[in-house]
Amino acid sequence: MSYVWMLLALGMGAAVALQGGVNTAMSNRLGTGLTLMITTLLVTLFCLILWMFMPGPKFSTKLLAETPWYEYLGGVFGFFIIFLAVVLFPRLGAGLTLSLAITGQLVLALVIDHFGLLGMEPHPMNLARTAGVVLLISGVSLLKFF
Repeated sequence: MSYVWMLLALGMGAAVALQGGVNTAMSNRLGTGLTLMITTLLVTLFCLILWMFMPGPKFSTKLLAETPWYEYLGGVFGFFIIFLAVVLFPRLGAGLTLSLAITGQLVLALVIDHFGLLGMEPHPMNLARTAGVVLLISGVSLLKFF
């Protein structure tokens, strides 16, 4: 496994923490609705620019029609991630919010891996993976109660 990919994943996690913080600051200044609108517009703009320069299919109603309905849920999930970060950061704090979010991600990711859902290669649960979840939940508990 490439360490570059692992570093990029760490950077992705850092970006989530920064995103939640700056969106919360903007929400305190402009309100949640306007913050979500501005964030969504910026995401759309950057996606459009990236799409224009990336190789691969361009706009096609045929491809859109052939795409299973559940694959469109990624955008809905993305919206809820941004919305809930803005709502939860000031209430729970960045550390607890993200540790709970990561725990939710890990638990569902392990279910997806175990059963090979969504076209993923199966990676069965084992003692080490179970211990990882228990340790992560223990860490969340420490953040919450101490």
